[in-house]
Amino acid sequence: MRDPRDNRIHTDDDGLEWLIDEHGMYLRDEKDNKIAPSQSKPSTNESGFTTYDSSRGHCGMCGSISCNGGCFK
Repeated sequence: MRDPRDNRIHTDDDGLEWLIDEHGMYLRDEKDNKIAPSQSKPSTNESGFTTYDSSRGHCGMCGSISCNGGCFK
């Protein structure tokens, strides 16, 4: 059985996702910016080709924020 406290992603009123700690507080980086999840959700799936939301720095091909281009080599 999954504990609801294991869900560490919060969606705000604007529909953006952020990482949270076990107390529901936003995780922040060294510049006090909220941290986005490391994987974005698919934004489209047209003609069998899935693309990901790249507006927040995630790769449009695999959805990873840490992609170095290896996903399409």
